[in-house]
Amino acid sequence: MQALTAAFLPAGAARDGVLGDLYELYAERRAASGRLVSDVWYVYEAISAAIRYAAERLARRERRHRGRHTPGAGRGAGRGPWRRRSGLLESTAQDLRYGFRVLKNSPGFTLVAAITLALGIGATTTIFSLINSVLLKPAPGMRNSAELVKVRTVTEEGRLEDDMSWPNFLAYRSATDGAAELAGMSLATVSVGGVDQAGVTVGFLATHNLFDVMGTQLELGRSFLPEEDLAGAPLVAILSHGTWTRRYGADSSIVGKTVRINQHPFTVVGVTEQGFRGPITIMEVGVWLGMGAAPVIFAERDQADRAESWVRPLARVREGVSREQVESVYNVVSSNLRAEFPENNPDLGIVVERYTSLSPRAMTGALAIATFLFLVSGTVLLIASINVGSMLLSRAERRGKEVALRLALGAGRGRVVRQLLAESILLFMLGASGAVLVTAYATRLLSTYQLPIDLPLVLDFSVDHRALAFSLAVALVAGTVFGLTPALQVTKQDLNTTLKADARSGRGPRRLLRGAFVVLQVSGSALLLVVAGLFARGLSQANSADLGFDPENVHFLSSEVDFHRNYTRQEAQQLFRGVLERAGALPEIEALALTNSPPVTLGSRSSAYAIAGSEPVLTEWPETDCATVSPGFFETLRIPIVQGRGFNEGDASGTPMVAIVNETFARRSWPGESPLGKRIRWGSPDGPELQVVGVARDAKYRSLGEEQRTHLYLAYEQFPHADLVLLARFTGDESVLASHLIEIVHDLDAELPIDANTAYEDIMGIALLPSRATALMTSIFGGLGLIMAAIGLYGVLAYNVTQRTREFGIRVALGAQTGDVRAAVVWEGIRLVAIGLVIGFGLAVVLAHSLRSLLFGISPADPLTLGGIALVLAFVAIGASYMPASRATRADPIAALRAE
Repeated sequence: MQALTAAFLPAGAARDGVLGDLYELYAERRAASGRLVSDVWYVYEAISAAIRYAAERLARRERRHRGRHTPGAGRGAGRGPWRRRSGLLESTAQDLRYGFRVLKNSPGFTLVAAITLALGIGATTTIFSLINSVLLKPAPGMRNSAELVKVRTVTEEGRLEDDMSWPNFLAYRSATDGAAELAGMSLATVSVGGVDQAGVTVGFLATHNLFDVMGTQLELGRSFLPEEDLAGAPLVAILSHGTWTRRYGADSSIVGKTVRINQHPFTVVGVTEQGFRGPITIMEVGVWLGMGAAPVIFAERDQADRAESWVRPLARVREGVSREQVESVYNVVSSNLRAEFPENNPDLGIVVERYTSLSPRAMTGALAIATFLFLVSGTVLLIASINVGSMLLSRAERRGKEVALRLALGAGRGRVVRQLLAESILLFMLGASGAVLVTAYATRLLSTYQLPIDLPLVLDFSVDHRALAFSLAVALVAGTVFGLTPALQVTKQDLNTTLKADARSGRGPRRLLRGAFVVLQVSGSALLLVVAGLFARGLSQANSADLGFDPENVHFLSSEVDFHRNYTRQEAQQLFRGVLERAGALPEIEALALTNSPPVTLGSRSSAYAIAGSEPVLTEWPETDCATVSPGFFETLRIPIVQGRGFNEGDASGTPMVAIVNETFARRSWPGESPLGKRIRWGSPDGPELQVVGVARDAKYRSLGEEQRTHLYLAYEQFPHADLVLLARFTGDESVLASHLIEIVHDLDAELPIDANTAYEDIMGIALLPSRATALMTSIFGGLGLIMAAIGLYGVLAYNVTQRTREFGIRVALGAQTGDVRAAVVWEGIRLVAIGLVIGFGLAVVLAHSLRSLLFGISPADPLTLGGIALVLAFVAIGASYMPASRATRADPIAALRAE
């Protein structure tokens, strides 16, 4: 909080004194009133102090200029750019001081407007903080990241890939000719032994120069040596600061000790500096391994094969060298490699790009989400700004005589507009200070969210200088736009009419402007509410949708066998057989199964296939989702077999290969025929042939909102995998079952890491996370927008009633019924809301159409949602109009006719 406050104030002893006094008073208030109230007070006082110091600083500069350049006699005296600059400084300082006094003398107006803006700007700044932490912040500990580049290879199909083969990497590294330094790394999930038991973590194999290229430092020990890049070198590791602290108690003598990684002994040679997480901003790397450990970590990979791409290059461009020059050097190497190794060299060119921590595919998805969230939060900001703009317009009209008098006495219109604009900008800046507080609380809450499975994600949404600058920039732009309009309107008036009559003269254009403000507010609110309603309806339908399987009372256990000790498929089979045998004897187990692709868990798999007999004529094989499952899978998830049979113990290795398809697969592949006994060519023309022995009912596989997909099940014993999940249908206490399953697994392998041991429905919740998060955000923003739109509508109608008091008095004096007057006011509100609804609904349907995959079958023009939102906004319109309408009917005709 102090760091953010200091950014508003000029450096020096004065700032230190202000900060010290503020902190003492803040501590006293916090002890007496609590944190939230004290934080609001602190921000308000800090921005007030900043405004006062800014005004005084401008005044001092103006006085210095005046003293330094006192006009003397002679030609040109009193002229020159210094006088123009001095006048501008003086008038700006006066505007700030006067604006601050005006706002301070209207505390109610200032407080309401500042809170409104704090919510609007805070919504946008919160979204910016999320995007900033994922897309904009450089990875901590990577210094001078602007010099880092990604070296990507071009494939035969024209795609850009992030990885290259080890032999090719060595060729590129040795041929940079001083233009850049190239390092390599490779991602590998590994298990690291600790004080108690091994745990899964993200690891990276790294070349000896990777830390130098990244610009990071070590807290203990040394970096890797060049000879440790080579296969057969001693196994060495560098622990991350987090792993060193959590698993080894920050043991300062850790360097030189041996730790078990994938059950192999590695010598620790260093510990990274605190705060450094690795090259991916949102993920913490737990351990770094010498590149020479690749044969141990990737036992089944042929590292000498130029067609085997697994090394991800990262380069630091030398000073004075452009990315284009580096790319040119690497493309010469690529051409030479293709000429020398034409048969097995996959690199068909090199593209050098600015380094980003996310992959291009992930970046594209993140930008799409960011655009949507910015649109939603920007709508809230627009509504808040329009609200304050309406308040400023009303306030300016009440000061119409003052403005007209100043103009009549010779003040320039531009000078008056600038003074009114200074008030607006100060008000929006005050709102921005509150927005920083709103963002700090919101991001702190979001940072506490934990996924139901153990993933090394680091979500640092804290407010930094970028978020602060963004908030101030938004306030400056919005304050200028929404302050300039009222200022121009109020200074564009007939002075004689205004001075002779009251400020209500000439209200037609301003009344239209206020009406336009309400229409925009209602449009934005309708947009937010419709999107929120569609997501809520979609989630409600998803929760009651027929999944095709039953996840209730199913337990989910996942371990990283394929990354632990490099289990072969046969060893993994033996391990899982033991788990199934022991777990099946537990009294709370009803059914038990293994699979490598549990449905609706974001872990889908697919493969090419062909109907046997048709593959010679196929130019492009279709793909289908697939899963390897053990006997008992369909019973565990209660997926009915509608034809044929499920898998059994007889579907073992060495027996004829079999498959089970879902109804959609059967219907599309053999329309009007029984699929039983049909044969499928699996994977490629040389792949195995499978006989269909059963048809399972359709289910959801990737997401709840998907169109029905084809799916094929393979027998686990015929297609063994090390990457498997245990599913158990149970009765009784799930926590007891979870502890029993861990005991069984660790009896068979004491160091086997478990990464998920929870209810299946919790894991499924991850698949729903994007929709739930979107529904939550749009619901919050929609609620804010609705409240602000209602307040704005009420304010405009109430002000219009005040301005039309004379009119209503005359109408009542001439015999108009009070019901007619009330209906006129209410109808005006309903008319504005109706126009806003039409615009907002149109925008919402267009936006929702682009998000159909997250709506779970709900139409973007869902009549129930649109009708419900229309009723809500109509109710708001009537409610916001009724009080001003009632006030209009209570107008005293005599008093109205006598009023000025």
